[in-house]
Amino acid sequence: MRFKHSKKYIRKRKKRIFITCALLFVLLSAVCISGFFMINPKTVMAVFLDGEEIGIIDDSEISVLTDNIGEIYSSLSENFGENLFRPFDLEFNEKIVVGSEKVKLKKISADDCENLVVKYDDRVDFSYSVMLNGEVVADVEDAGAAESALLMAENELKGVISEVDSEIAEIRSANTVDFIRRIAPREKIIDGEVFYNLLCGETGINNSHPAALQIAEIQNTSRIYTDEANIYYTEVLEAVGETSENEEIQIIPFEAVEAAKVAEVSEIEAHTESADEGGEAAWEDSGGDEAMAYSLSGENELSDTTSATENYYENLCVASLLKFTVVYYETVYESIENEVVYEETDERYSGYTFELQRGSCGVRIAEYSVELTGDEKVRTELSSEELISPQTAVIMVGTREYDEPGTVTGEMIWPIETEGMLVSSLFGDVRGEYDENTGSHLGIDLQGYSGDSVWASDGGIVTYSGYFKTYGNLIIIDHGDNLYTYYAHLSDFAVKEGDAVSRGQVIGYVGATGTVTNYHLHFEIRRGDVSVDPLAYLPDIVLHFW
Repeated sequence: MRFKHSKKYIRKRKKRIFITCALLFVLLSAVCISGFFMINPKTVMAVFLDGEEIGIIDDSEISVLTDNIGEIYSSLSENFGENLFRPFDLEFNEKIVVGSEKVKLKKISADDCENLVVKYDDRVDFSYSVMLNGEVVADVEDAGAAESALLMAENELKGVISEVDSEIAEIRSANTVDFIRRIAPREKIIDGEVFYNLLCGETGINNSHPAALQIAEIQNTSRIYTDEANIYYTEVLEAVGETSENEEIQIIPFEAVEAAKVAEVSEIEAHTESADEGGEAAWEDSGGDEAMAYSLSGENELSDTTSATENYYENLCVASLLKFTVVYYETVYESIENEVVYEETDERYSGYTFELQRGSCGVRIAEYSVELTGDEKVRTELSSEELISPQTAVIMVGTREYDEPGTVTGEMIWPIETEGMLVSSLFGDVRGEYDENTGSHLGIDLQGYSGDSVWASDGGIVTYSGYFKTYGNLIIIDHGDNLYTYYAHLSDFAVKEGDAVSRGQVIGYVGATGTVTNYHLHFEIRRGDVSVDPLAYLPDIVLHFW
């Protein structure tokens, strides 16, 4: 019996046969191609070290690899000061490989330079370079051990510092730490324990960083009172009350507060002189300003010894690889700057100044929080209390323009102006000590301070400027019409002979030259050779006699 297939069945059958033949063809092609490449030989660049093949490398990587290895040994010489020459040489030769041999070859790249150096040079190894506060201090074999050693050393040194002074409020680590993996000579690589000892200063491994903890010796200095504060020492004592022998008092002028807050101990010690029998010692700083150094005994009497400690933390020095921030509190007495008010007047000439009201600095007590990190110090004010109020200074300032030099106005002004205008001798006075030689006084004596300005009473021509017998430094001005003014006992001159001067112009300065007992200005007015009473020519003012 014969079976007859449908057309649909025959079409499916032909399709399956076609797909099967196509798959067989693809598989056969793949096998042929694979066999071709497995059998086909290939040229590669082999890397040899001391005659032993260690891998293959691309031609483009050869020069980079050799340069990188050279840089490693250059860095070793630079970082450790040793000329470590490369103990091996790499050779590169072509070779032909076939079949499975290609698969077994190790591929070397330029990035393998460090591994090659460590593997084939037994003098070096990988380490963790410790960067402490921006500087390499050691090469440690393990980063974890280095971190543990740092923590232990910080705690150890904090304890040492805290034992120095109970006034230390807080000690914080101020270290920045980084770890860099690099190649180092094996003899330079240390373990965590040795690194700990290095940080605590118990070894001399790092000669450039003698990690020895050195706390500077406490420097005792005198209590300081600066006359710039314009406050008497007794006033300060009344303001602050009784002080113990070891309590520090330092009055710091506001100029110093702005510049440096506290005086440098070294400068004070360099300038402080030995105390005299009265217990008073003076020193002069580089600027020429005088200051007085005192110390107090239990009865608040001046003494030639002191136990006061000034600026101790300024001299706290930890010569260790580690840095710390030391926090402490300090209480100091500081001056308060006084206000200065200027009052202009056209009754006085330009350049004229006169202190109508004397000003003085005040005193306050202030408490600070201080953070000291190495040489850096940050002071934060916590509280303050005013003990003595500052007194405002009132200064009169002249605005009037000068007359043409040499112009005689005919109206004289007082040659100096002082607080209270003290007159110690009037015209015609008979002074016993000079009676036999001079008879009556030829002028008036006006008391002043050394360096006070002396003005021309009226315009005219300077006919004499120099030293003259008992007059000392003398200036004579001719005002015409046979009228002359004399200015004697000057400390210095501001004009010379022949100069034309204006009324109110500074011609010299109060002094004590010639025959005198104190600083003052002797002022005369003469008609020709005859002395006349200056009060008859000068404006009426209230005088005080001394």
